[in-house]
Amino acid sequence: MAFILTQDQVLCVICMDSFTDPVSIPCGHNFCMDCIQGFWDASRKCECPLCKEAFQTRPTLRVNVSLKDITEQFKRSIKTKQDCKPEPAPRRHTSRRSLKSDTIPCDICSENKQTAVKSCLVCQASYCEMHLGPHLRDPVMMKHSLTDPATFSTRH
Repeated sequence: MAFILTQDQVLCVICMDSFTDPVSIPCGHNFCMDCIQGFWDASRKCECPLCKEAFQTRPTLRVNVSLKDITEQFKRSIKTKQDCKPEPAPRRHTSRRSLKSDTIPCDICSENKQTAVKSCLVCQASYCEMHLGPHLRDPVMMKHSLTDPATFSTRH
């Protein structure tokens, strides 16, 4: 019997995008490998960003192959659905270079790049309003230095 996946089931709450190299940590929560490693690198203690369970030692992470396959299947199904839709008018701004100097795209958005509202000097990324959320809620990420995306863009 087939079941229907939703975006939330393959969503990393750190980057707010579909999993990339998903890993399961000891409490059972899942994150992108790079996201959880970056989170722990920026934190004083090794804990789950969701349930706050602390780990005595930093867990050894391995890609959860099953979850990676499920995520890839979900991405393919979304792409197939999008391929069946009529093509939207081509967007003029598709890369960071082709944008007006005051319009910087979100580095996290995977399909429809939204305009970045802030850039993080620690993460070295620009975020739209939706993807900026963890920097506004998570105590560790709240310590990161946020700046204007146009200023940040000229630095990297």
